[in-house]
Amino acid sequence: MNTINFKKIGYAMVLFALIFLASSSGFSKILLAKQDMDFFGSFGFTAIHIAIFGLAHLLGAALLGFRKTRLWGAVLVAICFATSAFYLLAAKDMKQFFLTLMTLALLAWVMQKSLSFGHAKKS
Repeated sequence: MNTINFKKIGYAMVLFALIFLASSSGFSKILLAKQDMDFFGSFGFTAIHIAIFGLAHLLGAALLGFRKTRLWGAVLVAICFATSAFYLLAAKDMKQFFLTLMTLALLAWVMQKSLSFGHAKKS
């Protein structure tokens, strides 16, 4: 009997959304989008800093796409998003801050799932 596994579908959708968010955030920084330049520039970031930050987002997104590197990707993207959250809070942009916190919660869930999948293989 074929049954639909909604947990796996939900996990795949969350993973896809996180990869999309990290990639789009990374590309906007690499391309030095005006909003990123204005926001991070106000905290002293240079164009090189912002581009490197964008590359970290993209690397994390790429690592998220593969089961063996998913945990490392989630950690790297979480570090990037936590850094953004810190500056959003400093700028008092509470809407974006809370959206970023929700994204961090989803990344924590992916990390937990990645760890539990890893433990399941060892047993």
